[in-house]
Amino acid sequence: MGNDDLTIEILKQIRDELKQTRADTNERLDATNERLDATNERLGATNDRLDRVVQEQIRHATAIIQLERGQRDLTEQVRLGNRELAAEIRKVGDRIDNVLTGQLGQVVRATAARVDALEARVAKVEGR
Repeated sequence: MGNDDLTIEILKQIRDELKQTRADTNERLDATNERLDATNERLGATNDRLDRVVQEQIRHATAIIQLERGQRDLTEQVRLGNRELAAEIRKVGDRIDNVLTGQLGQVVRATAARVDALEARVAKVEGR
């Protein structure tokens, strides 16, 4: 084999190795791209699930806020109801006080005094 033949053979081997290296590199790049595609799909699915979780948390937070508002409203209604109830009790107490100490109470006491006086007079008449 001559020098030229040896050079050509070496150049062919270098060419073949470059082709093989390029093919190997392309295979590795294809495999890497496939793994990246799979990773992107998983990330997309994870993002979808995360979006659903966030929406669910927003819905729960909204429900909690509505419950708190309802509780405050009920507390306010009870407080107002208690105040109204106390006012009604005061009115009834005022009426009872009026019966006992007012004009009606005076009439009842005056009548009781007259009845006592009449009973005393009847007792004297019967005692004779």
